[in-house]
Amino acid sequence: MRIFALLGRCLVLSVVPTLALAHSVTVTVADVEQLYTAVNNAADDNVRIVLAPGTYALTETTPCGAQACPGRPNAGRIVLRQGMDLIGGNSYLLDHGIPLARDSTGEVYADPATETIIDGSALFGEPPSDAGGSSVIHAGLKNRVQNLTVRANGFTAAEIEVHPPRNGTSVVVSGCILEGGRRGIFVNNNGPDASGSRSTATIEANVIRHHRSRFGFGIHVLHLQTIGDQIVVKASNNRVYDNNFGLYLPSLGAVESETTVISRGNTYQGNAIGIFVIGSRDFGFPDGQPLPPNAPFPSFSGNRTHVDSDGDLIANNIEEFSGVGVLAIAGLRDCPPPGGQTPPDPPFICNTLGPNGGDISNNEVRLDFNHARFVQGSGDQNGTPGSTDPFNPVRSDLQVLGALSDFVNLPGTRNVVIVVIRNSTSDGAAGAFLTAASDIPDSSRSNNVIVHLIHNDGILSPIPFPF
Repeated sequence: MRIFALLGRCLVLSVVPTLALAHSVTVTVADVEQLYTAVNNAADDNVRIVLAPGTYALTETTPCGAQACPGRPNAGRIVLRQGMDLIGGNSYLLDHGIPLARDSTGEVYADPATETIIDGSALFGEPPSDAGGSSVIHAGLKNRVQNLTVRANGFTAAEIEVHPPRNGTSVVVSGCILEGGRRGIFVNNNGPDASGSRSTATIEANVIRHHRSRFGFGIHVLHLQTIGDQIVVKASNNRVYDNNFGLYLPSLGAVESETTVISRGNTYQGNAIGIFVIGSRDFGFPDGQPLPPNAPFPSFSGNRTHVDSDGDLIANNIEEFSGVGVLAIAGLRDCPPPGGQTPPDPPFICNTLGPNGGDISNNEVRLDFNHARFVQGSGDQNGTPGSTDPFNPVRSDLQVLGALSDFVNLPGTRNVVIVVIRNSTSDGAAGAFLTAASDIPDSSRSNNVIVHLIHNDGILSPIPFPF
């Protein structure tokens, strides 16, 4: 197996409430030029910008009537200043706090009379990179983004990106519809500047959908070539659907990073993979540069990821080749060391930054599921419909590995996934829960998966992967 291959009753018509915040100035805008003026004003720290309903089509250049017009600051992206909030008027039907579709197609969530759209689909300006072009909205300096619809194109890295300074960051994204880019929300701890940072993201009552281009992540929380950074995500009452990965939590080329996701009452439904966790994976080197001659390979070890889930629906996540509700791997080696016998996966990483024979050890993933539901409705449930592949079964709620090799070398030792499932529900399908300490023989016998099942309904004891 390789990686890269209407509910309830109490409906309420509501705008997700705006908390009373200490803003001395509120600026109201009604068109895109007023929006740009407010956002790009250097004196507008700690200002609340309130957008009237309508569409704000972002552009990379100013309108001037000539063939070549001056470029806008930040190539037309919305870059929020310190303490700046961006508030729209989207109103929703809420079902126990979760936005509910108001049409038969399941696509219309915001009341059209109130919908406030920031349309970034015309933003392409930067040179392409593998992760995508710059995001539509950049936040993280104690910002709130609320009651907006944000649209992007398949080149854009994300609708909302959070990239922390060294002293850390915080952001609240609430009551938004995020659609069309490579990611919905991207908490991007990337490189040395994020090392040692402390970041908090609150993600509540959003609709995060239609991320099916390259990457295609609903919520992406990333440590990339960092050391000792921490991210805490509090996600509640979000509807996350039609993405390649609903919630994606990787540590890539990181050392002693920590991720904590507190997930309450979310629906991860109709994705290819509902929740995907990688505790540690080789991904180039900590400074992003090849090693000097004879230098030892770095260690990508000591990373910790904890998913604390209560009341989540993780269902109907299907895909033609490898659908699964939850996939978790504590230690993953993709790039073989010098002399490795297999083509690297993925080659664009290994061929660019070189092979990595360094240690990937002492990484821990903990998954706590309480009152989780792994089935919904009578249609296809988590898994790969029609599959005859034992690694990608028709029903697949959970797949967990302590260590996953490059087919030649295990990542290291003491990579452990701990799974606790209690008071949760599935349909009793055989093989829906697969585990393995490692995919090839482990002479250390230290890579491991530990599973505790407590007071569940229709959840059978896991069976081993058929390696």
